[in-house]
Formats: sequence, C-alpha cells, structure tokens
Amino acid sequence: MLDTPATWRVEVPPDAQAGAQMRGRPVAEARDLLGRLTDHSRAAQRAAFDIATGSRPDMAAVTAETRRDHLIQIFTAWPRALGLSARFDRAWLTDDRAAHVALFGAAAARAPRNDFEMAGYLGGEDGVGPLLGLIGEVFRSGVAAVGDLPMVDAETVFRAVAVENSPAARQAVHPALAYVEAIHGRGPLWRAAGCVLDLGEILEGRPPRPIVASPGRAIVPTSRGAIALSVEVGNGHVTGFSRMTPADHLLARGGALERMLSCLPPDRAMLLPVLMTIIDPCRPVTVEAAHRVSRRTTTRAE
Repeated sequence: MLDTPATWRVEVPPDAQAGAQMRGRPVAEARDLLGRLTDHSRAAQRAAFDIATGSRPDMAAVTAETRRDHLIQIFTAWPRALGLSARFDRAWLTDDRAAHVALFGAAAARAPRNDFEMAGYLGGEDGVGPLLGLIGEVFRSGVAAVGDLPMVDAETVFRAVAVENSPAARQAVHPALAYVEAIHGRGPLWRAAGCVLDLGEILEGRPPRPIVASPGRAIVPTSRGAIALSVEVGNGHVTGFSRMTPADHLLARGGALERMLSCLPPDRAMLLPVLMTIIDPCRPVTVEAAHRVSRRTTTRAE
C-alpha cells in the first residue's frame, strides 16, 4: 500500500513472481510460458527474452504492438474517460497515412517539430490536437505533475526505483514536448503529448529500438515505457530470471504516481479516472481518498 500525503491511498496487489515459474525450464518452454504469464506487451517481453538469450527478436511485432496500444489509448480510452465518443478505425493498424491523418490532420505532413507548431496543434482543430487541448484545460498547469523526476536509463531500468519510464520519457528531448513541459509541467498533458509524438515516430518510420545492455540482459520499448529482462541460462535451461516493467517504476516509493497524486487536490477528485486512464498502469491499481471522502477508482491492465 502506498499512502500519498494526507489525500490518497494506493493499493496494488503483489506482482506475479514470474522468476520462480521460469527457473528450471528449457529456454524454449520458458519463452512460451512468459507469453502466457503476461496480459500486456507480450511481443515486447518475448523480444526481450530473445535478446537476453542470444536469439533474434521480432522487433516488427513489438512495433505493431506498440502502435496498436497507442492507437487504442488515444482514440478509445482517453475520449471515453473524458466523456467523449471513441473513434478508432482498425485500418489505422496498418495504414500509415490514414493513421497519420487521424493523429495530425490531413494538411500535416509530419508531427509538430517545435514550440510554435506544437502551440498551433494544441490550439487548433487538426487530428487529436483538440483532445490534447482538452486534457490541458482539464489539468491546469501543475495539477498532477511529477516535477523533476529523473528519466529512466540503462542502469535504473533494472531497479524498482523512482524514475520516469514512459513514452513521454522517450520523447522528452523532442522540442515540441519540451515546450509542453515548459508551459504545463510534466503533468497529464505532457504524458499524453509524449504518447502522441511516440506514435508519430512509428508512423513516420522511426520506431523505438532496443537499448544495448550487457549479455544476458535486454531493454525493449513498449507502449508504456521500457521493459528490462535479465535471464541466466545453464545447460539449456533458465537458471535465473528477473523482470522490471514501467509499472514497477510508476508505483515505486516517490515515483510518478505518488508525485502526481500529491499534486491532485481533493476538490479535483473527479479527474482521478481520467488521470489513471492516461497513466495506464499495466497492473491492477486501486486509488481512493485516504479518509474515504471521495470515489474509489480501480484501473486494470487490458
């Protein structure tokens, strides 16, 4: 249980200990089991396992998975959380041009590249610019912001520490997202805009790639951030296994969720379902008022 200062209580069931179930199994059997033990980012986790065990990963499947998850979030989950109609076309899963038009508008040849273009996008009527603009209006500057949380790197990704591990972290140096951070802070709009820009990179042929790690380890991008796997193999069997997901960083003491909730005033409790939808944890999470004066909100992995 994680109690944020005076206002919110977060309950997270213990994560399934995959390591105990993986150890002792033949490598191929363990890989298959990993896919069945998780209900999110299966392609990314299998790719990470392949890299860690010296096999060739299917990064095309990882890119397709990330694209699908981003599209569902942006065009279905966020609008519904805000009381709007969902708008999702399965053709966008494979049609780059159609998905790009839906995201940025028919006139845009690319995603916003700088502060001027991002300001116009947020204040305009093209693509999901109005949706992002609404998120910015709902969460005024500073509300549910994380402050100066360190960005995840190739070392901290393997530890359950308080770091920013999200699509927005991948896009943090993008001038357009830097503008959002400068004006609105690292709040829900920053996270949402980072997800949109991350999808834009995929549609423009620049998907996120695995990060080089030491032998037996792998860091692979997912729709929620980066996942890190460590696998030890002996005589063709898995002898050691550990996994760190974006949720482990999100839910860490002093992590992004705790920080965002500490900046969500009690009188803005109606925004909690929207916030949790944008955060999109990959594990069941229950958030309620510490003194039970507000609604109870539970989010679950899809």
